Amino acid sequence: MKVALINPRGFCFGVHRALEMMDGIKNQNVYVLHEIVHNKNVIDGYIKKGFRFTESISDIPAGSHVVISAHGIGQNIEDELKKNFVVSDTTCPFVKKIHYWVRQLAQKQIPIILIGKKNHAEVIGIKGQIENYQNIFIVSNVDDIGLLPDFDSVGVATQTTLSLDDVREIVNRIKKKYKTVFFQNGVCQATQERQEAVKNAAREYEMIVVVGDEKSSNAHRLVEVARTNGSDSILVETVSDLKKYTFPKSVAITAAASAPESVVQEVYHYLINLNKNTG
Repeated sequence: MKVALINPRGFCFGVHRALEMMDGIKNQNVYVLHEIVHNKNVIDGYIKKGFRFTESISDIPAGSHVVISAHGIGQNIEDELKKNFVVSDTTCPFVKKIHYWVRQLAQKQIPIILIGKKNHAEVIGIKGQIENYQNIFIVSNVDDIGLLPDFDSVGVATQTTLSLDDVREIVNRIKKKYKTVFFQNGVCQATQERQEAVKNAAREYEMIVVVGDEKSSNAHRLVEVARTNGSDSILVETVSDLKKYTFPKSVAITAAASAPESVVQEVYHYLINLNKNTG
């Protein structure tokens, strides 16, 4: 069996930045609002260090140090936190750009179409930038566009971790529906580069193993990209997940933007050893 590692893979700039900020916090009483990134291995590591994770501000005692996750949060929630706690904001700068974009559109009273997954933390945070703005609509696929109201013009924003091919298809359909479309592509460069690398690998390898968390949007996009481009693909969180699969003659390994390289290496060496034992 031929086994290879795909480059680039794994931690993106935003994840590196968020985890470096976490590692720099010396306070003992630290709460993280939502998962810092979508990866159970990463979260478990910080829990062992004493960090506490919560989904609600009401769970956070007075005097705590609070960390805002890399996915970002709504503006009202951020303002409330900064009034009552010491805050470290690890929101990815690329997500912050989308926050700024939707606020600009809302100030100009332009209806907003947000391309993304409705219940994803990043999308909730983007929508939360304009809490009381009525004309914002979330679309996840081209079929959703037919359900949108008619407007003369719309603004379009995107979740950072989507498939660029999917975004293009949705935006093209939006441009057919509306006369004027103001579009800012929010799919980050790291996401695009990793998807392109998987596309290339899928032409050569029969299976793409994606290391990532089940909650990770960009992990699922990598699986979809591999399958769309002719390769079988599986998503694994840990090396133990590999035991239920059989493997073809050629396998390439990549990782979601929040997946640790240590897990990638465990997966790689498992497959190498499997190859030796069956060879």
